[in-house]
Amino acid sequence: MKIKLFFLLVLVTFNIFSQDKEALEVQDMIWSKDDLHKNSKDVPEKWLNESAVVLYKQIDYKYHKFGKKVTYTTFVRQRI
Repeated sequence: MKIKLFFLLVLVTFNIFSQDKEALEVQDMIWSKDDLHKNSKDVPEKWLNESAVVLYKQIDYKYHKFGKKVTYTTFVRQRI
């Protein structure tokens, strides 16, 4: 009985801490290492006196249809 309980606990633990492929793709899309705008902090001279300036804005919409399953993904990223 203890062995079955142990294996059940191990199985549940692995499922909790594992990331699926889709989560890793989203993480790479948002925090990619080759992001050109990650460190951009230069405000154009035209907007130097404004209280807030959007330096970078990226909006991605993805639509995937596999059979009966439809997946919508919206991703908005801003640097203010």
